[in-house]
Amino acid sequence: MKDKTFIDSNILLYAFDDRDTKKQSIAKKISLRQDSTISTQVINEASSNLIKKFAFDGLKISQFIDSCYRRYEVANID
Repeated sequence: MKDKTFIDSNILLYAFDDRDTKKQSIAKKISLRQDSTISTQVINEASSNLIKKFAFDGLKISQFIDSCYRRYEVANID
């Protein structure tokens, strides 16, 4: 049985950050893996940082969150 990959917020942020193309390339490969899991906490952390560091507006954040729910299995963290 193949283990699932847990995607951390840093992986998502590096995928958007073009200041270090090597890290960005690796992060994109990891974030596109099949059978990956992400938590609601990671989505919240990444969203907050995308707003602060990358000036994402409400529409872009909404699209980012929607893509997370489509692409990954999302674990609820209380």
